[in-house]
Amino acid sequence: MADNNKLIFFFCPEAGVTPHYATHCIVGRTLSEMGHKVLLTYCYQTFERCPVMDMHQLPYDLDPATKKDVCDKCAGNSRGMLDAYGLQGIKLQEIVTPRITNEIDRLVSDMPQDLRTFTYESIRFGNACAHDVVLAAKKYNFDKLDAETRFIWLTYIKSSLLGYLIVKQVCSGLPVGALVHFNDYSLMLAARFAALKHHIPAYSMTWAPHKGVDFQRLAISPTIWRNAIFRPIQRLYVWRD
Repeated sequence: MADNNKLIFFFCPEAGVTPHYATHCIVGRTLSEMGHKVLLTYCYQTFERCPVMDMHQLPYDLDPATKKDVCDKCAGNSRGMLDAYGLQGIKLQEIVTPRITNEIDRLVSDMPQDLRTFTYESIRFGNACAHDVVLAAKKYNFDKLDAETRFIWLTYIKSSLLGYLIVKQVCSGLPVGALVHFNDYSLMLAARFAALKHHIPAYSMTWAPHKGVDFQRLAISPTIWRNAIFRPIQRLYVWRD
């Protein structure tokens, strides 16, 4: 995956989704025992939206007290598992600088009317985050966008931009040899985009999709799962005939 002198960086701001974070810890501990340098992340109130909030179906205009409660449990979960597996973690919130927050504020203040067209550093963040809007909010008619859906969409875009800039900063300051994330949520894709910008390979983990989901089998791909799974399925008909 990476040479032993470089760091394998696990972008995992979703410790509140215990099976996801446990998977990071299992793979991280395995690589550590093989002689690789491993660094996991943990999060505390860093993002406006994350997979943990989606899992709990929390409202998008989340009140501070509820967010703190969810983030307290998530951070506690990450610290407990990092200790249990003997792994090192870095707090994402500590990487955020005024330069990063100012840049996101600048971008959000000048968003296009059609968020599908929003790009940053040639990356189509608007389209990437539309996928999460469809999954989490069950909104899909982007030609007739109401104010609520736009607010939800912007929440994902802001979180993805923050994740992107955080990982860019990590890749600039640490000898990262590979990045690992779980599934292809827009926040994880943002981290992937940042690594690839630095010519660092990125790997996506998920559970094997047969039997609905097989929690006993882990799949790791050097590309996103749409390419790894769905395109071969589309070619099935060509192979069959």
